[in-house]
Amino acid sequence: MIKINKGKRFQQAVDAVEEFLKKAKGKDQASSHNSSEEKNRRNSSEERGKQSAGEEKRKAGLSEGKLKKSTGEGKKRASSVSSERGSKSPLKRALDQSPRKRGRPPKDEKDLTIPESSTVKRVMTGTVAGFKWPPGVSEPAVCYQAITKKLKVCEEETGSTSIQAADSTAVNGSITPTDKKIGFLGLGLMGSGIVSNLLKMGHTVTVWNRTAEKCDLFIQEGARLGRTPAEVVSTCDITFACVSDPKAAKDLVLGPSGVLQGIRPGKCYVDMSTVDADTVTELAQVIVSRGGRFLEAPVSGNQQLSNDGMLVILAAGDRGLYEDCSSCFQAMGKTSFF
Repeated sequence: MIKINKGKRFQQAVDAVEEFLKKAKGKDQASSHNSSEEKNRRNSSEERGKQSAGEEKRKAGLSEGKLKKSTGEGKKRASSVSSERGSKSPLKRALDQSPRKRGRPPKDEKDLTIPESSTVKRVMTGTVAGFKWPPGVSEPAVCYQAITKKLKVCEEETGSTSIQAADSTAVNGSITPTDKKIGFLGLGLMGSGIVSNLLKMGHTVTVWNRTAEKCDLFIQEGARLGRTPAEVVSTCDITFACVSDPKAAKDLVLGPSGVLQGIRPGKCYVDMSTVDADTVTELAQVIVSRGGRFLEAPVSGNQQLSNDGMLVILAAGDRGLYEDCSSCFQAMGKTSFF
């Protein structure tokens, strides 16, 4: 209405303004449309990115699950193998790996010899080797000689598997007891079993012990009682002694009414105590100086073996006396060596 009431030039100006406003409005609408489309494109791009990231995460999760599964199976297999290995003892594994099990021939065995016992070594280096005859006493035909060989097979000399071994036959009772009178001094843990077996095999035995009450049982089994060591030695042909230590062994021989007082030419003394070489050498010298015969015969074993007559006897000294003691050694031990 304003445009109608105005002049022509005003109308043209208004038309130009309206045309400008229309164009501006059209541009705004186009710009708004373009921005909306751009926003939609950005939103769709973001959605696609999110979907792609989700897909990647899903794939990563699947691959991680597979990895964990495979790792778990590997651990199970390792645990199974470990348990199988653990179930086998070291001995079984060694046998499984043994060349003999795989069929390989065994290597040549080294020659085996019986090791030299400490008792034999002591006899070789001390007791017998260090023995010297007293002045004025002639050396008998059977002298004290050191053991110079180890205890090993000597079939070519003796036909036996030991050196002068006397295998015991006490188990089957086929021993022929010596007719010599036997004396025994010391009825301790070892001596009691020895005397019991001597009596069982028919030997004539006279016993003495520092505690006299211990003799009662053996007297009931047929033994005779000696009042002192000197009395036992003087009334017997061969006297054995088995005591606990060097002091007891010396007191038994050198003490009042001791063995030495009953020794005279031909009397035999066998010391079965396990003592040091110096003590045995001293006892051997004083016995021989009185014309007696001496044999060292320590035993290997314990009380049970003593009771069972299964001791091992290692002797050194007068070889003739060793042979005279054969039936006694057979009664008290399973084997003896000179």
